Amino acid sequence: MLKKNTKLIGLLWALACTAFLSRAIFAQDAPHAVEGAYDITATGEQVGTVKFLMVLKRANGKWAGEIKDAPVQVNIESVSVDADNNVVIKAAADGNPLTINGKYSDGKITGKWAVGDGTGEWTGVKQASAAAASG
Repeated sequence: MLKKNTKLIGLLWALACTAFLSRAIFAQDAPHAVEGAYDITATGEQVGTVKFLMVLKRANGKWAGEIKDAPVQVNIESVSVDADNNVVIKAAADGNPLTINGKYSDGKITGKWAVGDGTGEWTGVKQASAAAASG
């Protein structure tokens, strides 16, 4: 009888561990609300109005980003998103340090940017397909 109970307990323990690990794995794969492609409009006294595409994504708990179709070369070095959906992006624009801060809400990120003496504001509107995919 003890041998049967030991096998049953072992089986139940294995099932519980499998369920826990499966949930953890699927939770990591679920898209975060901030993930997606954004149509960006940035404004500033030195640059006027600039439009480009920004893609933010998360894989294995790490954030990354890419900027496309900008009038200057922009390389994103780091992206962070906190529990309140505050976004901080560190990048280089034509080799100059660029900081982009914003707050995500209702399919849109708004915030401020700074590079050298230049500063301004920006708004990113999530593209419809990306917004639908992340709910």
